[in-house]
Amino acid sequence: MMRKLVWSTLACTVAFVGACGSDPDPVGRGFGAIGAGAGGIGGIGGTGGTGGTAGVAGIGNPVGGTGGNLIAGTGGAGGQGGNPDECSGVSETAQNMVQPVDIIFGVDTSGSMGVEIAFVQQSLNAFSQQIIRSGIDVRVIMLATEGTADMTAECIVFWPGTPCVPVGGNNFGVCIGAPLGSGTCPADSNLPTYAHVPAEVGSKDVLNVFINAYPQYSQHLRPGSLKHFVSVTDDDATDAPYNNADTFIAAVSALDPDPAMWSTWSYSSIYCFSECPDAAEEGLVHRDLVAKTGGVGGDLCLQDFGPVFERLASEVAESVQLACEWAIPAPPDGESFDAAKTNVELTLDSAMELLPRLPAGSDCADLAAWRYDDEANPTKVLACPSVCSRIQSAADASVNIVFGCETVDIIVM
Repeated sequence: MMRKLVWSTLACTVAFVGACGSDPDPVGRGFGAIGAGAGGIGGIGGTGGTGGTAGVAGIGNPVGGTGGNLIAGTGGAGGQGGNPDECSGVSETAQNMVQPVDIIFGVDTSGSMGVEIAFVQQSLNAFSQQIIRSGIDVRVIMLATEGTADMTAECIVFWPGTPCVPVGGNNFGVCIGAPLGSGTCPADSNLPTYAHVPAEVGSKDVLNVFINAYPQYSQHLRPGSLKHFVSVTDDDATDAPYNNADTFIAAVSALDPDPAMWSTWSYSSIYCFSECPDAAEEGLVHRDLVAKTGGVGGDLCLQDFGPVFERLASEVAESVQLACEWAIPAPPDGESFDAAKTNVELTLDSAMELLPRLPAGSDCADLAAWRYDDEANPTKVLACPSVCSRIQSAADASVNIVFGCETVDIIVM
């Protein structure tokens, strides 16, 4: 999935509307004709190159530089001055970043979930490390009751060979050890990679908790990240109002005014595939959500969570795409970056196009353009969503970020 992007040097040509610096003309037109045939027309301004050759019956133009005179056979001299040096940009080689991944766990901490909670605690470190080893920037947000401070005094061993499960109030609590969590209970958060947001998740309301607790965990999410909801429960999500796949999907779409926040997400769940002895209820709503969003389902009835977490981690690693953003490299010694002289060339499957810049304050909508992350103090070049979709679906994609030539802006009607 990693594609190399070349930060290239490009001479200013007619492809860039509005030339570089003073627009020297090596041919010697000075914005005028070459002076052959009927005689050259003089340059319009003082930035012309060498004057045109003599014509047969030149008619001069008194505007600008030393124009052609009225004597037959004398061509226009063109404008004065000009710099033969071509416009060059900053040249750096960089590699595109892949999408970061934000995973929001909702763990049922009701009384029937003791053993399952213990296995979640055991599995989360291996799960997160598997994703991190793939080179992915991952954050894990845990929505569940917190584990207690004294883990040895307040936990239950359900049968020999199983972990001691911490107890938090009337429900069981979750506490994640190092390196993902801090291992200190409560307050096992280890920012920015792991954030534990205290939330009581009952047997049937995990979807409601995902939606209602959004103000508490939204600060840990990143626009443009690939997001996964993961629920772990032995029951079905039948508590209103978000008690079916369609209402939950609609609620997620309305969570944030920034369309980039929830542009790509899925729902995965460890739930009961059947009315097995460990099931409070078969997870029909969870099954539908997994199917409709392309997530991963694991059967809680099997009581074997290791393979499920491994499969989920693999699915996360395989589903990430290019992030469609490029850091602006530091200019070489003695040079400075000019935000008004940056252009983007995009090559998809061997077809190259020049992308215009989106003017400040304009909405990307479906425009094929790019923008800065911060117009006042830019650090990145960002592709608009329609361009990003094309980059991510192309078999071969490369981007030339060209610095030093006046920026070509898109015209927004």
